[in-house]
Amino acid sequence: MIGAGEPDAIRWHAIHTKTKQEVRASCNLEAWGVGTFAPCIKQRRYNHYSGKIEHVVEPLFKNYIFARFKSAMVSKIHFTRGVRNVVSFAGLAIPIDDEIIYLIQSRMEHGFVKLDADLKRGDELHVQCGALEGLRGIFDRRTRNSTRVLMLLKAVTYQAYAEVEELQVRKVG
Repeated sequence: MIGAGEPDAIRWHAIHTKTKQEVRASCNLEAWGVGTFAPCIKQRRYNHYSGKIEHVVEPLFKNYIFARFKSAMVSKIHFTRGVRNVVSFAGLAIPIDDEIIYLIQSRMEHGFVKLDADLKRGDELHVQCGALEGLRGIFDRRTRNSTRVLMLLKAVTYQAYAEVEELQVRKVG
């Protein structure tokens, strides 16, 4: 971690925002001429009421964004609308290594941070919703339609393959 010294150096800092005000804080900081980075993820979720899959955009880190500024600006940043405080230790704003920000930015794809799915062949799955809710099985592979997975169902008297939406299953363990 980089020390808090060099007050004239422009460094990345973590900003704790007020609840659901990441965009507001980012826009207000940009108006001050402060560069910001508010990484978001796009997730697919199964809606239990409609039975449909929805796309939801959420911040990668809820209630946090990154801002690039000189440490002398901390009090100005702190009183910006949407900002709760600047992440600090012992009263000093803690800068973040540029490499951490670059690592997150390198995973950006179409404006969103891409998170890898961690399903591997042989993983045990539990169907959380839908027609096969409650069944357990073993992950085999993704189908050509990348939103679906093929799993070998586990039952007392037989085994069979089932193809289900990936969002309907959860990895066990």
